[in-house]
Amino acid sequence: MFNSPFDNVSTFDRLARMALGSFMVAAIFYPGVNATWLALLAIYPFTTAVIAWDPLYALIHQVKLHVPTKGRLGTHAHA
Repeated sequence: MFNSPFDNVSTFDRLARMALGSFMVAAIFYPGVNATWLALLAIYPFTTAVIAWDPLYALIHQVKLHVPTKGRLGTHAHA
């Protein structure tokens, strides 16, 4: 697969998302399971696996960039 600089989902993660989506869709056909909503939820892992970009990963990355670390706190001299 082509990897662009904007991809934030690894190849292993993409395969895991495809497997998860497949199991979610297959659960619909299992006798006794009435969970058609699983097919709707399977759209997210399938889509993020195909486009190799996860908006939640991007959001978490942005939040982590703006959180101060312990190394930055207390760097001022006390008087």
